[in-house]
Amino acid sequence: MTDLAWNLARADEDSQPEHAEAGAGSGPFFAIFDALEAAGIDYCVSHGAEEFPWPQGSDIDMVVQRGVSDQRLEAAVRQACDGKSVILGAKSRGSFAVAIRDAGSATRVVHLDFARDCEAQGRIVQHGEAMLAGKRRVGRVFAPDAATDFNAYLARCVLKGCFDERRRNRLASLWHEDPQGCANGLDRLFGDAAARQIATAFDSGDPAAIFTRTKELRRLVEAVTHRAGVLAAMPRSVTRALRLAKGLLFPKGLSVVMLGPDGAGKSSNIEVLEKGLGGLFPRVDVRGFAPPLHRMVKRGPKRTDTPHALPPRSLLVSVLRACYWFVYDNWGRLPVRLVKARGGLVLFDRHLIDILIDPVRYRYGGPRFVLDLLARLTPKPDLVILLHAPGEVLHARKPEMTLAETKRQARAYLDLVRALPNGHVVDASQGFEKVSRDIEDILLDARARR
Repeated sequence: MTDLAWNLARADEDSQPEHAEAGAGSGPFFAIFDALEAAGIDYCVSHGAEEFPWPQGSDIDMVVQRGVSDQRLEAAVRQACDGKSVILGAKSRGSFAVAIRDAGSATRVVHLDFARDCEAQGRIVQHGEAMLAGKRRVGRVFAPDAATDFNAYLARCVLKGCFDERRRNRLASLWHEDPQGCANGLDRLFGDAAARQIATAFDSGDPAAIFTRTKELRRLVEAVTHRAGVLAAMPRSVTRALRLAKGLLFPKGLSVVMLGPDGAGKSSNIEVLEKGLGGLFPRVDVRGFAPPLHRMVKRGPKRTDTPHALPPRSLLVSVLRACYWFVYDNWGRLPVRLVKARGGLVLFDRHLIDILIDPVRYRYGGPRFVLDLLARLTPKPDLVILLHAPGEVLHARKPEMTLAETKRQARAYLDLVRALPNGHVVDASQGFEKVSRDIEDILLDARARR
């Protein structure tokens, strides 16, 4: 596979999006389906095509004809993602994550899942041939005919035990499109008796009683459907453990250290990233530097308006504290690894690297070689991103330190990060949205190469 191929940690449950109107990113979004059609790949969206384009982080389940290789699917998706407004993000066994962006809009991530049959909870509820045989165009994409869609969607809802208002309304809408066709497919999944009761309930316009019989209907569906594969036949706890074990060996998530003097905008950008990257990373954790021991017992706000006001500690206390920082960082290696194993993102607001530049802030009065040694032994982040700006700009934003000290730190951070193979420099003097977008681009590129 190509450098852009990477495995995405899939959620255990299929996500079910709410209705979303066409908006930013809809043009590039539909380019994916246009590319499939242009490549001669017979496909249809398993359910919910009328709700496109779907929102951030959604799973889009599609059925494609048998015989189409993953390489051919990847080529079609890459062709659609050839423009700068769409970035190919992921591939793993017929699954892709695509980051979609129009000029001036926020990035939106969708997950494309290609299968040869319509599946739910590891079971085949409708064979792909039936899904594709009567497909129809809904807007700019292909979808199953109303009857096939109804039966497959009803089986999915039953197996997942979920009949919220949106799902009930969608089933009722499909039924009214083709009542006879929908009724004809019910006996295959539920048997004659239950099929007649379901048809009567939907014909009467009051299927509420059906939705209370989830356990009974589930047993009927499980009796006639087949497992989708070896992994699907395993208990969910086993497959989850296997995914976690693989993730621990080959983590697909990222650990990122954000650096910069006061006024660079680290905390503000981390807050934006924490809220905005849920579609690309299933979990985003924000970690800080090792807190003082007394603050682990008594928590509360910490003053940051006079970072250089207190004198350095003694040599012995400084060395002991440096050892504590080292132990704390190494103790945190396991939880960071677990987040990365699940495809998550760990953002560090402060890091041991900061002490190399600004030991006065941390009241370190020991020898420099101790910090250098501990920095070499400390677990390395996947990315180091420096928010850099001229000292005058940073000092105007936060004048707690002298202008000379702010300039010194800006130069020192820049020299350090430029020497790192995984270091990236972002111009923090730009507008806030542009800075956030540049950081996001770095993360997208790094995630694509995992």
